[in-house]
Amino acid sequence: LETAPERLTTVKGITARRAQEIAAGFRQHMGLRRLMAFLAHYELPPVLAMGLRQRYGDAALEKLRENPYLLSADDCGVDFSVADGIAMGLGFEADSSQRLEAAVTFELSHNENNGHVFLPRGKLIAATSQLLECGEDKPELALDRLVDRGLVVQERVANVDACYLRRLWEAETSVQKRLEALLSAEPDRSAWAGRIVEE
Repeated sequence: LETAPERLTTVKGITARRAQEIAAGFRQHMGLRRLMAFLAHYELPPVLAMGLRQRYGDAALEKLRENPYLLSADDCGVDFSVADGIAMGLGFEADSSQRLEAAVTFELSHNENNGHVFLPRGKLIAATSQLLECGEDKPELALDRLVDRGLVVQERVANVDACYLRRLWEAETSVQKRLEALLSAEPDRSAWAGRIVEE
């Protein structure tokens, strides 16, 4: 069914097209099952498999093996330490680019839970360095790579280099534009305006 679906045509009534359809359905089912087994091995909920499958399709398990830190991304929400444990168990190096970049984005996400949309660059590098128990050089290079790829936005805010996850920067920028539009609009001076404000 997986490796030689054309052999199904030896069964009476199964055409080459039908054999391919059966094999595709079987591969999808087995792919999801293997993904769920992988997650279960690390005591992660099987519901994660559905989101990973939607995002990466049939290659979800392969992508996860290539980069277990995908689990610590916003849409999966697995704690960095869990993803890190999986990666270390799979033989990832402590200074792998995936690990360093995931730690940087984890720190930014973690601080969002504390109400911050950005972190000053120095503070972000120090926090990442502390999380990984390493010097600051490698987290700094990882941050630069994320900025170059547009996954992290860095801009000057109140005399500091502010680092944002892209989605938070876009949200803040959108709010700013909408507030500016409201401020530049003519005020409503109709009879209804006072009543609406009171309500």
